[in-house]
Amino acid sequence: AKYDRIACILEKEYEEDPKNTRTVFYLAQSYRDGGHKEKAITFYKKRVELEGNREEVWFSLYQIGILLEKLGVDWELTREAYIKAYEYMPSRAEPLWAVANLYRNNHKKHLAKVFASAALATKYPTNGLFVDESVYSWRSLDEYCMASQKIVLQSEAKWAALKLLANPDISGANRVRVEENLTFSCKVISPGRVKHGMGVTVVLATYKPESEALREAVESIIAQTYEHWQLFIVSDGNDQPPWAVLEGIDDPRIHKFHLEQNVGQFPIYDAVLNETRSPMFAIQDDDDISKPNRLEVLVKNMERTNADIVFSDIESEYKDGKVFIQPSHPEWLGQQHDQIVHTGSHVGLWKSQSLRRLGGYYGGFNLGADTVTVGLMSRLGRPAFVRERLYRARRTSDSSMTSSEETGMQSEARKEVWTRIYWLWDKVRNSDNQILTARMLMEEGAKDADIQSIREIIRQGME
Repeated sequence: AKYDRIACILEKEYEEDPKNTRTVFYLAQSYRDGGHKEKAITFYKKRVELEGNREEVWFSLYQIGILLEKLGVDWELTREAYIKAYEYMPSRAEPLWAVANLYRNNHKKHLAKVFASAALATKYPTNGLFVDESVYSWRSLDEYCMASQKIVLQSEAKWAALKLLANPDISGANRVRVEENLTFSCKVISPGRVKHGMGVTVVLATYKPESEALREAVESIIAQTYEHWQLFIVSDGNDQPPWAVLEGIDDPRIHKFHLEQNVGQFPIYDAVLNETRSPMFAIQDDDDISKPNRLEVLVKNMERTNADIVFSDIESEYKDGKVFIQPSHPEWLGQQHDQIVHTGSHVGLWKSQSLRRLGGYYGGFNLGADTVTVGLMSRLGRPAFVRERLYRARRTSDSSMTSSEETGMQSEARKEVWTRIYWLWDKVRNSDNQILTARMLMEEGAKDADIQSIREIIRQGME
């Protein structure tokens, strides 16, 4: 056989000079191409030990994972081999795609989606060697599509399938499979088929006693010209849930939840985001007003631009009756990359999958989570801007943000939050894979019992 003859020649060269990196690398390649998987792994490992050319070392680590998978060894050992390849060169998507594939084939569907998302977010290595073009062209998106379908995120699966079918690189049996997946997803997300699968999930967290402002906030959602929404109202540890003030409001798209303890609005946003199946996500403060066309305008813009977040201008109404315009700031995106920018209000419209890809809404920030999420999405996602006033924020003189000694803008708590925000952004912007780093840091910050208990309450209420 051709590769066996080449291997014999290289074996003699290896005996004469066992530290020649090129000889060791191509001996491993020849064993691989000749079907001698164990020998190939041995020499790929030797190539890794010799160090030197980073592309060859990375490719050797990656090939070890591929060959272990072909040998049928314990899949977790194979996963660790792929992870080593990724850790050595985080700018490459191939190991992330391979891990996503492993997880999906071993019934770890949520982890499959995490790694497929990370692979999908990795840019093509223009100066890289041994690049698997298909991973960047369509395979990562394909894994994302299949993982989304398995965890019943059919809107995301449909989006991915449509994108795949528009790609001429996918053909034959793969194209037929994607077409079948698309047909299935379209059937599932047809009207009335999926509970809690409305186009936009709106979340409203409230810690106030019964007030007319809360009712007005809810009624402003009911009055939306865009009808495919669902509203999650979460009573955040109130002694008495404020349901009486909502008496007479009986819309099946509204879901009410009560938490026994106060946890704060940001963990609630994160919990609802993680449990909803809606492709779009929006926030409504409990005393603010959404203009009737708010969701319709934002949804149309998101569909047209395929943005990850759509900002609008908002009106700020103060207790003395004065109203000021709070514009969004697309021009701030041009600022230096070492700054995290707050280009607009968090009451824009978020693409659910994109916000999850960044690690969710909370990140352990009881203060400033809105700044973090808006800043990360502005820098790492695709923001769009609507120059219309679609939301009215009611600012009171006792606002915790403006005047509270404990949490106001000049408080020590706020200063500590900004220190942590700067630290997080520094970690992200200096990373080879900024989206994956952001996700890991945000998810690590959100690991507490409160988040899990809120998610469980939301999950049970959705069943």
